[in-house]
Amino acid sequence: GASAPIAALSAAGMPCEAFLFAGFLPHKQVARRRRLREFGSVSATLAFFESPNRLGRSLLDIAEELGADRQVAICREITKLHEEMARGPAGELARDYAMREARGEIVLLIAPAAGAETSADPQELIAELLATHSVSEAASEAARMTGRPKREMYRIALELSAKAGR
Repeated sequence: GASAPIAALSAAGMPCEAFLFAGFLPHKQVARRRRLREFGSVSATLAFFESPNRLGRSLLDIAEELGADRQVAICREITKLHEEMARGPAGELARDYAMREARGEIVLLIAPAAGAETSADPQELIAELLATHSVSEAASEAARMTGRPKREMYRIALELSAKAGR
């Protein structure tokens, strides 16, 4: 439903200080690839609805147009009983879903391009990540998302974790 993109953003651990919800990707490959190129340099997380029947092809197009290393989250049946989330590089997910049949409602999230500036406060970002990640994972993800050194993010994550009594 209408709240699925917001729920997916909050659960996926992707940058959410800026995001662009763009409805469904086009059905036809040429139009879909054109749309991905148009949005590919946006410095915000991209959110799309996707059909289970086109998921594998769309992931392949994302890997081809935006790069096989671009981080993607597949959020299936978000906020429902059989909720499922898969995260990883577009190329790996494209291979995984080439032979897998997906079902249900899908929100597809695409992380901003590497090097895209983020205005997120590192402490706020890490605090959000610590809700669902270990200290090390939160630091790694924050470093990737902000472009800041992992050592710096790890120090902040340790401090926040200690304050929270974890």
